[in-house]
Amino acid sequence: MKMTDMRVYIDKSNVKIYDDLQKITGADFHIIFFICVCLAVSRRADPQKLSKRIEKFWARTMTPTEWSCIYAIILEQNAMDLKSVENDENVILQMEAIANAGIDIITNDLLKEYIRRVDGIKSLYSNDNNGEAIKTLLYSLMADYIDRIEE
Repeated sequence: MKMTDMRVYIDKSNVKIYDDLQKITGADFHIIFFICVCLAVSRRADPQKLSKRIEKFWARTMTPTEWSCIYAIILEQNAMDLKSVENDENVILQMEAIANAGIDIITNDLLKEYIRRVDGIKSLYSNDNNGEAIKTLLYSLMADYIDRIEE
C-alpha cells in the first residue's frame, strides 16, 4: 500500500459535522472517518456516493489497523477477490461512500437531536459543557455494538 500522496474526501455537506465532531472529541479526522465506516458496515448500510467531494485528510494518517480493517471490509464485500484491494485509490473511493453512509446514520439517527441546519449546512449543536452530544454518540455506538453481538 502506498498511502503517502493520497487524499481522502468526504461529502461537502458534512464538512461542518466532521469539524464539530473533531472539535468536541479531539479525535483526528481519520478516526471519525473510520468510525463512520465501521458504523455503516455494522448496520449494513448501502454506500452513498458523495455528491460534492472535498478533501479532508491524508490517507497516510490512517493507522495500519484501520487499513487492515478497510481491506477486510472490501474483501468481504467482493467475495474475497484479491483484485478488489489491488488499487488503493479504488479502495479509498469505496470507503468514502461507506463513510458517507455512516455519517448519515450519525446525523439522521444517533445525534439527530443535536443536528442543526442553517442555510442548508448541517452542524452539530452542543452548547453544554457536559458533552451530551458525544455521550449520546458513544452510548449509541455501544448499544449498537451490543445489539450486534447479541444477534
